[in-house]
Amino acid sequence: MDFYVILKQIAQQLKSYYQSSDEGGYTLLYPFDLSKDYYSNPWTAFIDPRNGKEYILKYKNDEDRLAILKKINNTISSYNKVAAKNYKEFISKLPPDGKVYSTDEFGFKKPTIVVNEVPLWGFSVMGRTGKDNGHKMVTIDNRNLYLMRLGLNNDSEFVTYLNCKIFEHIQIKQKESERMRTWDSDNIWYKSNQKFHKWFQLKNIDPYEYTINKNETTDALWAVADDMRARKDAGEFETYMDAYRWAEKNLSKKGIVITAKKLEKAYHKARSEGLI
Repeated sequence: MDFYVILKQIAQQLKSYYQSSDEGGYTLLYPFDLSKDYYSNPWTAFIDPRNGKEYILKYKNDEDRLAILKKINNTISSYNKVAAKNYKEFISKLPPDGKVYSTDEFGFKKPTIVVNEVPLWGFSVMGRTGKDNGHKMVTIDNRNLYLMRLGLNNDSEFVTYLNCKIFEHIQIKQKESERMRTWDSDNIWYKSNQKFHKWFQLKNIDPYEYTINKNETTDALWAVADDMRARKDAGEFETYMDAYRWAEKNLSKKGIVITAKKLEKAYHKARSEGLI
């Protein structure tokens, strides 16, 4: 899982919130206290500015949600091409007087504003930013984290895990900066490192030792694999291997280390022996 990509998503949103001059927005990073669902069911995902048509996300399961969202995003992409073309037309009609005109002021009625596509694997996280001691909610779009959050009953476990992984990346950047002798208060990771370290200290959590509590199972590996495949078929996971990986992270069995590869092998062996 590439946490740099996730951090970039978060940092860019914070930069936009605060109109920060920080080029990457990484000085604004902060630890999270809770997470929330991004999608409601039903949910108005897009209203086409051209005709006011509403595109509703209403789904039966996660597989259905994904298929509908992809169709809606295709519509958004098609609209954005028209909006970009309209904007070029608007700019071409402006007089060369150096003034700034809005489309309304100029009487240009065609839509010119592009719309962000809906994240396919979105969820929201929130915490105190430290910038103004206020709460800010940002969106993360990542399939692995989405599925992990979906599979955990305890939100506290999930946000602690997320904070640990982000802090782990920050620590890598700290060590890298120390080698280059650039680790000081001007470093882009310095303030976020302090905020995350303080969060762990206040909660008495060792980020290097933290692990998600796993559910104990007494089932045979082939039975676990069969259950996970059924959950994939129900739309909870995109692939069977995704389902196996979820089990690897969230299930434990006394005397056996559960891995995705072991589950895959156990399933095919049981099937060849007629157990499934």
